[in-house]
Amino acid sequence: MDMINCFIDTGSEILAGRSQHPQDSRWQGFSHNWNFLLSVKGEARLQFRGNYCALPRHSLILISPDGIRNFTTEEEWDSLWIHFERNLYFNDVIEWEEKIPGVWVLPLKNADFRIMHHLFIQMVQIAARRERFWRRLIYCLIQEAVLRGNMIFGRAGSSFDTALAHKMLSNLQENLSMDEIAERCGLSRSAFFAKFTSTFDVSPRKYRENHLMITIQTLLETTDMSINDICQHVHMSNPFYLSARFKACFGISPREYRKRFRVTVTSGE
Repeated sequence: MDMINCFIDTGSEILAGRSQHPQDSRWQGFSHNWNFLLSVKGEARLQFRGNYCALPRHSLILISPDGIRNFTTEEEWDSLWIHFERNLYFNDVIEWEEKIPGVWVLPLKNADFRIMHHLFIQMVQIAARRERFWRRLIYCLIQEAVLRGNMIFGRAGSSFDTALAHKMLSNLQENLSMDEIAERCGLSRSAFFAKFTSTFDVSPRKYRENHLMITIQTLLETTDMSINDICQHVHMSNPFYLSARFKACFGISPREYRKRFRVTVTSGE
C-alpha cells in the first residue's frame, strides 16, 4: 500500500531527522532549503524538476532548493536527512557526480559510509537539542560531509590516503608531528600540505585545530573535568595556552563557556 506524505519548509530553518518508509511508499516535498541525505538502508527513486534518478543504499545525496521532490521507495528505505540554508557558513564546490540537474549522488564504501553515518547522527542530535552554538557547529559538520564527499570522489587514482591523514590528525593522544604524518602518508611535507589542503580546503594544522577545539568544547559540555585535566587529556602544554586558543576560537574562556552552557541547559533555552 502506498503511503503519501508532504513536507514544505520556508528555507529559513535548519531541520534534521531520520525517515523510515516501507516498500512502494510515495511522498512529496518542496523546500527553499538544500536537502542533504544519507541513504542507510534500501533504495529509493527521486523525481526532481522532470528528471529521475536512483538513490541507492549507502549513498550520499544532495538536492538543490526550489523544486518539487517526489520520492518512491523500491524497497524498505531508511535515511538520515537535514534541510539547511546554503549561506556564508557553507560555500564549498560540490565535486561529486551530478546525476540529474540539481541532484548529486555519491556511492560510499563501508568505511566511508560509517564515517558519514556518524556525521549525520551528530547533525540530527545537534539539531534536536539546539544548544548554544548549535548552528555554527552543524554547519561545520555539513561542510565536513561535503568535503569528505569531494575527497572520496577524488580518491580514485590518488596515492594520498586521506582516511589515514584524517585518523592521524584527529588522534590527539598520539599527537604526531606534521612531518611524521606526511611520512606515514608516503609524501614529502610540502606535497602532504598541498594534497590535504586541496582535498579539504583547509590546511592540516587548521583541520587539527578545529578537531581539538570541538573536543575541548564537548568535554566542557559533557564532563566535570577540570581545565587542567582537559589540558592533559588533549596533550596540551599548559591550561593557560589551552584557554588562550579556546578564547581565540570561540571568543570566550573555557570556564565562562562551561558556566554559560550549564545556565542555558538548566533554563531550557
